[in-house]
Amino acid sequence: MPERLPNGCFAPGCKGGPGNPHAESVMAFRKAINEAVSVDEVKALIRALLAKGLTGDAKAGQVVLERVAGKVIQEISISGPVKLYDIGKDVEEAV
Repeated sequence: MPERLPNGCFAPGCKGGPGNPHAESVMAFRKAINEAVSVDEVKALIRALLAKGLTGDAKAGQVVLERVAGKVIQEISISGPVKLYDIGKDVEEAV
């Protein structure tokens, strides 16, 4: 029985992969953090960071802004020639 269908999906009866081997430990850490820190403590921490940011602490301000607006996407600069590939064409040639 093939493991995958022509469209790339797992075939019926196929177990698929083992999943993320670290997921269980990450879940345990998150549970421990949630049990150790209350919502009110998180709010107090955010207020403290915000107060420091408003008084000129750039790092504290950055932490608050990144949590609210998301991190700024870092620009990538490329020097030298760049060759672009047609992924569809490369896949067709490989098949």
